[in-house]
Amino acid sequence: MDETTRDTAVTHCPHCLTPLSKWEQILLQVDRAMVCKHCWHRIIIPQKSEKPETKPKNDKQQGREE
Repeated sequence: MDETTRDTAVTHCPHCLTPLSKWEQILLQVDRAMVCKHCWHRIIIPQKSEKPETKPKNDKQQGREE
């Protein structure tokens, strides 16, 4: 794993704090969702988009004087 993956890797269930096995951590990185075997809580990691969405800053036309 590279450094960015290690920083964002989930090592414990966020609901019951049970440690995940190495295999479960790998599955979670690939599938982005799994169920904790201890508490049956669904663990979902939102996929980060490569390109952030851009919103227009102004609806008004720039340089237009009224």
